[in-house]
Amino acid sequence: MKAHTLELAFRKQVSVLSEYRRWVIGFSGGVDSAVLLHLCATVPDHPPITLIHVNHKLQSVADQWQCFSEKIAKTYKVGFHSQAVELASAAEAVARDARYHVFEGYLEADDCLLLGHHADDQMETMLFRLCRGTGPDGLAGIPKSRAVGTAQLFRPLLDFTRRDIEEYASEKQLEWVEDPSNAESHYDRNYIRHNVIPSLEQRWSGCQSLWQQAAELQAVQNQLLDEIAQENLESVLETFGGLSCEGLSSFSHNRQRNLLRYWLYRSAGERLNSAALDVIQQQVVGAGQDRQPEYRLGSCSIRRYRNCLFLVPSHRPEALEIELRLVSGETVLKHGQLIVSEVVTGGLKKCGALSLRYRTGGEKIQLPGREGRHSVKKLLKDTGIPPWLRSGWPLLYQSDQLVAIPGVAIAEGWQQKEEGESGYSLNWLPVTLSDSADFATL
Repeated sequence: MKAHTLELAFRKQVSVLSEYRRWVIGFSGGVDSAVLLHLCATVPDHPPITLIHVNHKLQSVADQWQCFSEKIAKTYKVGFHSQAVELASAAEAVARDARYHVFEGYLEADDCLLLGHHADDQMETMLFRLCRGTGPDGLAGIPKSRAVGTAQLFRPLLDFTRRDIEEYASEKQLEWVEDPSNAESHYDRNYIRHNVIPSLEQRWSGCQSLWQQAAELQAVQNQLLDEIAQENLESVLETFGGLSCEGLSSFSHNRQRNLLRYWLYRSAGERLNSAALDVIQQQVVGAGQDRQPEYRLGSCSIRRYRNCLFLVPSHRPEALEIELRLVSGETVLKHGQLIVSEVVTGGLKKCGALSLRYRTGGEKIQLPGREGRHSVKKLLKDTGIPPWLRSGWPLLYQSDQLVAIPGVAIAEGWQQKEEGESGYSLNWLPVTLSDSADFATL
């Protein structure tokens, strides 16, 4: 591809990015990022450009690459930001996760992160995933765009081959650095790059573009599957973000798996393989109604309670005690939101400063019109609040007297009674791994 033709095609790719406040280029110093920077600089009236360089400290020349990248930024008169990272291992996935962690920490809203992945990278990724075993998500390959924190990521070189990029760099006499590890074929991706893709290209010339088309088609199919899953999710969603097992069982086997896969990834970032989904369907969804099975994941677990599935975080709430004076509005805490609304009947009477505490165990409350003091733990259970939410449920005290359990009960003597007297309705919205949880209201 001629340099002028590539530039015109590139400008068409980035024409949708003119409204961003800043273009931030992930700059390694290699030929891909060197070409990406040069192409961006040729775009008329482009937004301000900043290079972001992540120093992985994996090569003896890593600091030299950082200095080279800073020199290139000065040559182009663009911004520059670099950050070194400490890696637990030299694995590619570890380095990638560290790199994106840096990106997310640096980027701001209205930034667009530009990365130099190209058509050969796409083909390499899809082949690598196929050899390891993958599903529809993996076959969608590298997405052209997606969110990164509050910013947006875009890959404008995905339609161009490695040969296109290298020829452009040579014609424009660009400077770049070579990573010697790219030549080592004992790495799986490098083996595919040096031994598999050239053979395929020799047999089927231009096949990179066909793989890119296949990835785009698969991405469209995945989007349709997600839309179906979201509709199904809304139909089975219960209080506190649980999924009705009865509703799940009404779906076909494949529709149920599609929903579970979507729910787990959207809520907890977990991608499960077919074997794990089989276990969840058979031993958790399919368990008897009197059972409370649990399936453990990395950061959470799937639990069945009262014929619903819940995603439960592995951590427990820390002890908490804060002073507050009730006013209409929301108090945001780590484990939920206390929502206070002024009402004319049926609320907590107005009083002075209160203390909000999480449960520690053994608390009792005097209920209106009932003898004796009642266990808070049992009241929460009778209300249908799942066990893992009970320890983080707030209690309101005045001095050492428990006056209210938001969403559950108001203590004897603290109800709003006098005609014309205003009071407060207390609602508690607990944080769950589902972003669609309902909340209890009193």
